[in-house]
Amino acid sequence: LYSLRPQAIRLAQGRREGTGIAVEAVVSGRSYLGEYWDYQARPLGGSQALRVSTGPNTVFEADSRVWLEIDPAAMVRVE
Repeated sequence: LYSLRPQAIRLAQGRREGTGIAVEAVVSGRSYLGEYWDYQARPLGGSQALRVSTGPNTVFEADSRVWLEIDPAAMVRVE
């Protein structure tokens, strides 16, 4: 089991090489909170959405396909 902060996940329109872990997902919800966007992104084939926070200029529409990019160094093992 691992812990990962929402700010440590990057949303991208396409997959980039050399980004660590990359998972295709669908934006299932979003909220603009003034200084940042709070997204819910569900990996394709998955049932659990992940929370992702981005800056105010990184905008994705609901139901759009995105890539979740995760640096493994940002993951913390919890037991």
